[in-house]
Amino acid sequence: MLGAPIAGREAMTSPPDHDRTLVLRARQMIALTMASFALSGGVDAAGPGRATDPAPQAEQLFQKADTDKNGKLSKGEAAAIPEIAARFDELDKDRDGSLTFEEFLAGYAAPARR
Repeated sequence: MLGAPIAGREAMTSPPDHDRTLVLRARQMIALTMASFALSGGVDAAGPGRATDPAPQAEQLFQKADTDKNGKLSKGEAAAIPEIAARFDELDKDRDGSLTFEEFLAGYAAPARR
């Protein structure tokens, strides 16, 4: 007999209203938690394989290397960052002997040309 209850057990019925409410609230809480976590930076919102903004990390590195705090990196200061030091002349677009943050960022964000 198809659909008949198993002996000793009640037939499966839809859950009571309070169970449906509980499931709905749980789903809402999960969705809100996931959205909050993503917006807080707890996950890489760009996703795997997608570029993220390098500026915050670059600015922190630039400020650490700028030992005289004049807002520019000299060749000596850039020597602390080998990847930048190796390309210093290429990145110094205005040829003033120092790198502005914008010049530094261009080198930080772009891979070296070979």
